[in-house]
Amino acid sequence: MNPGLKYGIIAGIVTILYFTAFYWVNPSLMLHWAVFYTSLLFYLGGMLLAVREQRREQAGALTFQEGLRTAFTTYLVANLLYYGFYYGLHQYDPGLADIQKQAMAEFLPKITMKDQLPQALRDLEKRDFGVDLGTAAFGYARAAIGGFILALGVGYLNRSADS
Repeated sequence: MNPGLKYGIIAGIVTILYFTAFYWVNPSLMLHWAVFYTSLLFYLGGMLLAVREQRREQAGALTFQEGLRTAFTTYLVANLLYYGFYYGLHQYDPGLADIQKQAMAEFLPKITMKDQLPQALRDLEKRDFGVDLGTAAFGYARAAIGGFILALGVGYLNRSADS
């Protein structure tokens, strides 16, 4: 099996289990920014394992482009599984949208300048945090940008010395 696909599936499943554990404890924990960003470690781990396996399969010869492709494939597969889960969970529990809005209202004062905070809070009140197929697809596409940046680093650091 293609290492990018294999480790993408593994990283996606581990990520889903990670978020599910937080959901069972307390749904608001699952939506916390720290939980979200630490989940990227599963993606990164899968990317590293996939690239290293591919390099082993190729007797240590791995170009930057090959490493980038494998790492990015891993990220895309894992993230596709995650966004499928995220969409499904929001359909199962539409109240997550309200929890997410509340969490954002609590976080905004930490990241917004005081003179801009009242407007930011008004804008937040108007915003719909519901998740449909369109918003899930857009989130997946937007996240691919960050995944590509991670893949650049993984591909570069794991390339063969002579490439």
